[in-house]
Amino acid sequence: FNVYPQKIMPGWGGGALAGYFLAVLSILSGAKVATAMIVLGVPLMDVVYVILRRLAAGKSPVWGDTNHLHHQLLRLGWSKAQIAGLYWLMSAVLGAVALQLNSQMKIYTILLIAIAVGGVLLWINLFLSSNQSE
Repeated sequence: FNVYPQKIMPGWGGGALAGYFLAVLSILSGAKVATAMIVLGVPLMDVVYVILRRLAAGKSPVWGDTNHLHHQLLRLGWSKAQIAGLYWLMSAVLGAVALQLNSQMKIYTILLIAIAVGGVLLWINLFLSSNQSE
């Protein structure tokens, strides 16, 4: 695996290829969409949050910035290895949870993940903005 410190940094094509493989494997495995959404809950909510934040600021939703969760954790003093470990751990935990849930519980879990990750992102933003104003 390409674990931290990574030997290869995927660019635009690498991210598209990873998304394609994820989509194909989800379809071929017979897994439901909700299962994939739960496993990818943290990155998906991060993307949704950043896009909404960009739109609220009047910026292009597809133009890059440093408001993603990993950038904010770096500003809080986390190391790259700690951030990578957090993403791996959260994906593993959410994957184990997703495999144990029935269809109706997956919907509630997706909503709970959205609320939890959204709350954490808001808290980090408020914490960082209050520290910058001091």
